[in-house]
Amino acid sequence: LTLTQVISWPLHEAHALRFIGDCHAEFKQWDSAQVYYDRALLIFKKMKNDSMIVRCKVNFGDMYRGKMDFKTADRYYQSALLDYQRSHSDFGIGLVNWSLGYQKVMQEELDSAIVHFQKVEMIAHRLDNVFAQAAIFNELAGLQLRRGKFAESLEFAQKAFNYSKRY
Repeated sequence: LTLTQVISWPLHEAHALRFIGDCHAEFKQWDSAQVYYDRALLIFKKMKNDSMIVRCKVNFGDMYRGKMDFKTADRYYQSALLDYQRSHSDFGIGLVNWSLGYQKVMQEELDSAIVHFQKVEMIAHRLDNVFAQAAIFNELAGLQLRRGKFAESLEFAQKAFNYSKRY
């Protein structure tokens, strides 16, 4: 962050701020996370960097999800999803569905979570993103395990393992 400020490199400064916000969010330091996300968003807006403005919406959604404010999180996610759909960004659509899936897990809406994670899996398959496929199959395995569907859980776990070996 300091280097990007010293050499006046605003794009990388905004990325650094966003990542620092992610670190604070990881430790549930929501107020600090918001400060860094706000600073990053301000720079992205000044630069008219629409793709990163939308990405910040997902960050804000994740932050509010972590604070258990699902209504606010959902507003950010739905706004980001519309933006990603307008720009035909499969990666972005997958990202939002991943976040929505986690939110549904937190709300104990496992069937809805599975629907979102299946959307992610289809996109990961289409993009041939082996890492995302391994991760999403692992999530699906865990969800099926929680639902007591052991055969399905084992099947997803095996797929996750196979994709992990490929990765």
